[in-house]
Amino acid sequence: MIRLAIKSFRSKTRDYVVLFSGLIFAVAIFYMFEAIACNQKFLYTTTSLSSIVIIFQLGSFLLITITLIYIMYANSFFINLQQKMYALLLILGSKRKSLLVLISSEIIIIGGISIFIGIILGIILTQYTSQLLIGSLELKLNNFDVINLKAIIITIIVFLAIFFFIVIVNTQKFFKKTVLDILNEITLPKVKAQSTLKAIGKAIAGVILLLIGYLAMSPKIVETFQVLAILIAIITILMGTYLVLNSIIPLVILEIKKRPNIVNKQLNTFILAQLNYRIQEYTQVLTMITILFALSLGAVIVGLNFYNAVLILTNRSTAYDLL
Repeated sequence: MIRLAIKSFRSKTRDYVVLFSGLIFAVAIFYMFEAIACNQKFLYTTTSLSSIVIIFQLGSFLLITITLIYIMYANSFFINLQQKMYALLLILGSKRKSLLVLISSEIIIIGGISIFIGIILGIILTQYTSQLLIGSLELKLNNFDVINLKAIIITIIVFLAIFFFIVIVNTQKFFKKTVLDILNEITLPKVKAQSTLKAIGKAIAGVILLLIGYLAMSPKIVETFQVLAILIAIITILMGTYLVLNSIIPLVILEIKKRPNIVNKQLNTFILAQLNYRIQEYTQVLTMITILFALSLGAVIVGLNFYNAVLILTNRSTAYDLL
């Protein structure tokens, strides 16, 4: 069993490099964010906002959600790579429990290596990016620790929890499947029929959730409810984005299919069929990309506010001299 696993690994080295690099960068980015969120002295000395630490923790929650979605995709990619080998092992007489131990061991080993290398890469990136940013602004950082023990522990705990969750999901998944199901899963279509009324209902619900989220972020509501308003915005915007994309894209594809002048041109029939085949996965990916853009925009805004905070704090302070 171990020999077959090693042989399979060697035959798909390039695919595993893609998998490893994605997981390593996910860990590194998470550590970079936590390195700032866990530096409470740095945050309190940089800004006068009392709830800044809680805001960064909410950002960590959003980043964990995105990371979980990404690792779920990485897991499905990994399982698809190994599916034929798992079916072959079952045909050759391997026990299902032994196979599950093998799958779990592979995931934990891949996860452990990714966490170790990712934290090291995160420390290096945090060091160089902070030096680059502060050097360009001609400022000095006080109370900022690049190697933060609390951030390292949180990163390890979060990613270990995610990988163990993946192990549980895979265990339940493989216990219910026969050999034929495992072999045919890649070729089975994942199209789920969705009625027009249901799609419209999802779109309306998504738009309402997005409106609630953006209203929650208005200055007056944030000033009144503070952290609660930000939490409501994160949840509603995340759900609203998914519902809107999940409902509108299938409707657009359905409308395009009704127009022969578009469908019959070149490879449009094939492209539309592929989009319809993978529509559920694509909407989830688009949701994640949208949230990543939102997180990036938020990071830019926070950075600009930190920069502008210096002038604001200077104007608020009283003049003095040593004479």
